[in-house]
This record gives sequence, C-alpha cells and structure tokens, in this order.
Amino acid sequence: VLLDALQLPTLLVDEDGEIISANEAARAELALGPEANAFDHLPACPDRATLASLFADCRRHGQGQRLEYDHAGRRFELRVQPVVEEGGAVHLLAMHLEDVTARWQEAKALRRANTSAEE
Repeated sequence: VLLDALQLPTLLVDEDGEIISANEAARAELALGPEANAFDHLPACPDRATLASLFADCRRHGQGQRLEYDHAGRRFELRVQPVVEEGGAVHLLAMHLEDVTARWQEAKALRRANTSAEE
C-alpha cells in the first residue's frame, strides 16, 4: 500500500535485481510480469555490470546511489535506496525511476544561454 502511494515508478528488489514488490506506476510503466527482474525491465537499462555495481555500492555503504542515463533521446534518473533491517543490515533496495528529460533539457538550455551571455 505504501509503495502505491508513490507516484514515481518504484520497485523493491533483492541484491540480484529480483523484483520483490512494485507499485502501480512501475507495473504500468515497465509492463512487469511474474518473476520479473529489474535488469530486464528498465528502459535501456544500463548494462547489468553497471547496475550490479550500483546495487553493491548501495548495500556496502548503506547510502542511496544515483545514476542518470540516456535512451532514445530521453534522460532517466535511477535512484537506489537501501531498505535497512532493524539491526542495520541492508535487506532490500528501493529503486525509483524518473524520466527527467524536460528538466535536463531546461538546464542544458540555461547553460547555453549563460555561456552566450558571457561571450
């Protein structure tokens, strides 16, 4: 129920990327089926090694990790947050995926405008 309150596509995954739970936004956006794996369902998912490294860093440091990547002219931001057990061990990972293309294009246009103004 808590996951479905989130508007961004959100997945709970184990260390191997197996999807434990997904909110409605993720199920709709990513067309998830049974026994889905996060590695197979992210739009143009960064290669498995990059994503596995992101997961490992999140688990090792117990801190969120962030990755931006491009696919088909769109820019995505993937955030991975640790889900910590009572004893402090990272139990699962929460993944949030957002299409940040509009924000990225606006920032790019602003940088261009600033560069032009400085010349």
